[in-house]
Amino acid sequence: MKNINDNFKTLTKKIKQQNAKITLIDSDTSLNFKEAKYGFEGQLFKTIMKQLVITTPILNSLKGKSLNFKYGLYINNQFEYLDLGEFYIKDDPEDDKGKEQTEITAYDNLVHFMKTFKQSEMNLTYPCTMGVFVQRMCEVCNVGLYSTDFFFNDLIINEDYFTTQEITYRDVLEKVAQATLTTIIIKDNKLYLAPISSNPVETLDRSYLSKLVITDKFGPVNALVLGRGDVEDNIEAKDDTSIAQNGRCELRFDENEFIQYQREEVINSMFEKIKGLTYYAFEASDIGVMWLDPADCIALKDNETDIYNSYYLDADITINTGIKSTTQSSIPDETETEYKVTTEEEKKYLKVERLAKKNEGLIQDLIQETSEYSEKFVEIEASLDGISQTVESFEDFTREKTQVDNLYIEDVAEGEGYILDFIVYGDTTLFNKKTITLCVSTKPKGYGEDVGLLTQSGEEILTEDNQSLVITRTSYHVITLELELDDILRKLMVDDVVYYDELHVLQDGSITITRRIGVNEQGELYLLPEEVVTTLEEKLILPTNKEQYYYFIDNIDYLRYYAKYITQNDYSDSFLTKMELGTKIEQNAEAVKVAWNQISEFIQMMIINNNASMAVLDEDNNILMSLDKEGQNFYKNGETIPFGELGVKKVGDNNYISFSLTGDYEETISDGMCWGITNKTTGKFYPILYIKDFSVGNENSEIGSGKLILEGCELVLDALASGINIGELNIHGDVLPGLFFTDANSGSNLLTILNEISNVRNASISMLDGNISFYKNQAGSYSFKVGQSSGSNGVLLTDDGSIQADSVYSNQLSVENWISCYGTITCDDLIETSVENKKENIRKYDNDALKEILATDIYYYNLKKDKTNLKIGAVIGNDYNCSNEIIRKDGIDIYSMTALAYKAIQQQQEEIDNLKSRLKNIEKLLAKGE
Repeated sequence: MKNINDNFKTLTKKIKQQNAKITLIDSDTSLNFKEAKYGFEGQLFKTIMKQLVITTPILNSLKGKSLNFKYGLYINNQFEYLDLGEFYIKDDPEDDKGKEQTEITAYDNLVHFMKTFKQSEMNLTYPCTMGVFVQRMCEVCNVGLYSTDFFFNDLIINEDYFTTQEITYRDVLEKVAQATLTTIIIKDNKLYLAPISSNPVETLDRSYLSKLVITDKFGPVNALVLGRGDVEDNIEAKDDTSIAQNGRCELRFDENEFIQYQREEVINSMFEKIKGLTYYAFEASDIGVMWLDPADCIALKDNETDIYNSYYLDADITINTGIKSTTQSSIPDETETEYKVTTEEEKKYLKVERLAKKNEGLIQDLIQETSEYSEKFVEIEASLDGISQTVESFEDFTREKTQVDNLYIEDVAEGEGYILDFIVYGDTTLFNKKTITLCVSTKPKGYGEDVGLLTQSGEEILTEDNQSLVITRTSYHVITLELELDDILRKLMVDDVVYYDELHVLQDGSITITRRIGVNEQGELYLLPEEVVTTLEEKLILPTNKEQYYYFIDNIDYLRYYAKYITQNDYSDSFLTKMELGTKIEQNAEAVKVAWNQISEFIQMMIINNNASMAVLDEDNNILMSLDKEGQNFYKNGETIPFGELGVKKVGDNNYISFSLTGDYEETISDGMCWGITNKTTGKFYPILYIKDFSVGNENSEIGSGKLILEGCELVLDALASGINIGELNIHGDVLPGLFFTDANSGSNLLTILNEISNVRNASISMLDGNISFYKNQAGSYSFKVGQSSGSNGVLLTDDGSIQADSVYSNQLSVENWISCYGTITCDDLIETSVENKKENIRKYDNDALKEILATDIYYYNLKKDKTNLKIGAVIGNDYNCSNEIIRKDGIDIYSMTALAYKAIQQQQEEIDNLKSRLKNIEKLLAKGE
């Protein structure tokens, strides 16, 4: 739990002014957003990653950047913020063209562990301790470790278990969480192995929660099973006394490499750590309890007397004009390890019984395969006279779902009659009326409720008439049915077991009320000795839509709902929950035929093109597919020649496994060869790598053409030196990662593209053996060079605006900015821009130019790069006199120097004119004899 003061908690319960700040960490720039969704979902003894989704008008790429998310309340005339941490943007959002808003998804620092585990990166010497192992994973993934103090931090790891498994660092952390009996989260932006504590850090009562529903109880844990996933390879530690009193409640960890080779040594310590663990699963809406961390132990106070311990494992918080938050906690999947044989993976099993009927001369095989949703039986009878076989298949497509406030089913078959049982559970507190409205709606319940306000800068958002702005939404019902009940539906807990009154809507539309709770004369609730079921006069067959239907009671909030329904499947149009299929086998001298009475296709073993073949035929005996010694053949439109085949082809002395199409010379083939993905829901095929529009040349040319298309995927050349050859051009990689275009004959580099490798090299592009290059400098600037890859010859352009060259030639050089040159600039004419519209701040120069000229000394000198040519000019330095009027940066502004000389000449001319005037006056006086 994050540290906050009591004022923050108190204000959370009230009508509050709130705000949220999302900033880019590298630039401290705040993002404008319309809506922010913050949440997480997980279980104990696993990793839980927090997610932030913001809706923003920002258009530029934020991929690879990190955000800081803060939530604040207005306390004591200012916003006080709760720092919810850093969130990393792993990918750019999809391009929603035409939309003004963009959804950006970011994750907490656990996302940095979602890369392939590599022992070469870990660089560990085994054996090592779990503490060292976790610390090294954090260093590799560049995430700090919150604390090294956790259970089994001294557990010995004897070897590298994971490099050969192709799993991620986060997958490894899942196993760390089990072995250390922690739940792994990000806390204060660091990896935290949170211990499972039974002491609540916060009590949440009705002032925080609304419509709290306690759903299940988990515990007390009285058995720990460590398995290897193999039959009869489990060990356990257990508390027989607790099992006798409470029934068996076990935790099971399978195939955990950290502990599976030392299970006997660690199981007792692990069991003592979690023995007696008990908590309740729940569902609720809350008012934005933002200071809780995932896996925090919390106490749920349903009333003055009932308090339930639980864990904060699931949160879904939306912040826009207000705040809307739901939370829940689920319990682990149940496991029941009987006599150390059954595992979770063995829910599906195969049983074969062989019965001999000697008197009848028959052998009968009975094969039974069961799984969670299906059951199949195959019976085969064989005798000397022939074979007969019957196949019956019972496929159960039913599913179950429970939700609070709305029931939304996304995988249901579409139509009527596919909801087998719909239940509304009673709640004594929530059910405050006998007249209810049952709804099937295209929008969820609550869509018509008012939305709270998000204040900005501590001020309320008002309309023009100074009224609070309220956004009202409208629900759209498909079906509504008003029901008048004889009494409300109630809930009662007895000995930690919750009992409900229930309203059922059955598949045929019947509506029943099941009552299990009574009320005595004092108004106290008690459990009825037997449940009472009554049937209402009304009927309602619930429609289903796989796109979007919601089911709820319109005028009562936060009730709990359940549905048993039929999923969308190949047989759903038959309205059956279990499908019966029959199989018939026929045999004669020409073929063996296997047919199913529910479908038109059948399998036939026959001879095609003098090959023994197994073929699939349609009802008109057209071959759809065949399999023979040469491979698999595919047919279409009743043709007897396959349009494609999968098999072995021989070219010269070489054999090739081939997938080929049938075509002729000088023919364009409309069909193609393709690898792709078929959507399991719609059956739509999406090609990924395919050949299309292939044309075969004439018989003599042996040339064909077509298009090889890779769609939606990257082409990865996994070997460093692998590449592509096109005629006399090679495109390949090398030992140092990069892309190289070379002349296949001479081996010269035509184009080289190198990516940046930290502390090794910067990114660069070079052409023609390095005579033209683009590259990033060590200082972070970028340069373009034409000339030799080494030495001083060439022209260098740098993004600071500079050009370096030995000589620059131009018919006319117009100078508006600086050109720095240590050699010679030769041109026919040098002009500085002087037109009025190119200048500003124009004012007359009235300083003493002659004084500036006299203050400047002129010297002989040589440039250090040019020892032969003696120059004359001014020198800028502490020991040299040079007017500041002509200095520009590190050089002399020749234009200013010339202008200063002009001004000095004007001053001297003015003095000459004055002297001439005085001389003329003197001459006049002398002429007069004065």
